[in-house]
Amino acid sequence: MKEMEINRNLAERTLREHRGDVVQALITLTN
Repeated sequence: MKEMEINRNLAERTLREHRGDVVQALITLTN
């Protein structure tokens, strides 16, 4: 998997929305 640059605020908000579920958050961010 290539290195990704994700907006930190977006990443933190997505993690909160997924209640800390990193896998689902990453799926959401990379779709």
